[in-house]
Amino acid sequence: MKKEINKHYKKVITNLLVCPKNNKLKSARTFWGRESTLFLKLFKRFPDVSFWAKVSFKGSLIIDGRLPSFRLFFDTDNNYWINLLSSKWKAFHWNPTKFKTYQFKEDVEGKIEYKVKKRGIRSFFN
Repeated sequence: MKKEINKHYKKVITNLLVCPKNNKLKSARTFWGRESTLFLKLFKRFPDVSFWAKVSFKGSLIIDGRLPSFRLFFDTDNNYWINLLSSKWKAFHWNPTKFKTYQFKEDVEGKIEYKVKKRGIRSFFN
């Protein structure tokens, strides 16, 4: 499983984060090192490659859906982002409950009679 994410983690990071334009700068190298380690920590908690390929943060607090950093998920003062990611995880892995199937007999052996009470206005108010 780790091999699968090693192939795709750079693509996932570029889809979810605002990445630096010039990768030759020192700040870009520190960005990629920091974000890849943070992403691997998140991947240990939510281990599914297809989930990370499809997750999007459009419609959240950020308009364009691209986060500045994965550090938002590790903020102890603000749980909004980790709760949002957890709810997306639950929605992605939700399976509806299966109903029990019942088998009914098609033919009834005998006619079943039951007594029907007459209902009138007096019985309605009593």
